[in-house]
Amino acid sequence: MTGSNLTRHSIGARLEKLIETSFNPQQAKTESWFSRLLRTESIGAWVRFILAILGLALAFAAAIFSTASREAGNIPATVILASLALLLATAVGLGTVPYLARRVEAKRVRDALDFEVTRTGALYAVAVLVIGIAALNTGNNLLYVIVATMLASPCRALLRPFVSAV
Repeated sequence: MTGSNLTRHSIGARLEKLIETSFNPQQAKTESWFSRLLRTESIGAWVRFILAILGLALAFAAAIFSTASREAGNIPATVILASLALLLATAVGLGTVPYLARRVEAKRVRDALDFEVTRTGALYAVAVLVIGIAALNTGNNLLYVIVATMLASPCRALLRPFVSAV
């Protein structure tokens, strides 16, 4: 391990120790879940998240400017900006996703998402599929709204263990 890694780890350990010692259970009842999340999670994950948001914003801006330069007829600028947008988005994906995936405990995720498909659930999925096909065939907006609502209901049930207000 290099000296910079040791310094980074010792600073991170000191920050985590400071966070653990400053946590007051009485204060947790009055705080929002977001402020508790900010205090209990590691700083490195939040830094990566903010850098990912900035990188994706830059990629989006490059994509918008590539479209503008294409409409202006500047082909070299279009190619450069479009390539830059793709490279930025790829760098964010390769730099953030593996880091965050390593932080997730697989057992905790499996336990939280433990469910079985019942006969009623399979019938529900078939109904969503049939109404979705009907929406595509007819172009009826009401059918699209019904399908969206039917698809959102199981998602709400899956999120219930994670968010108490759902």
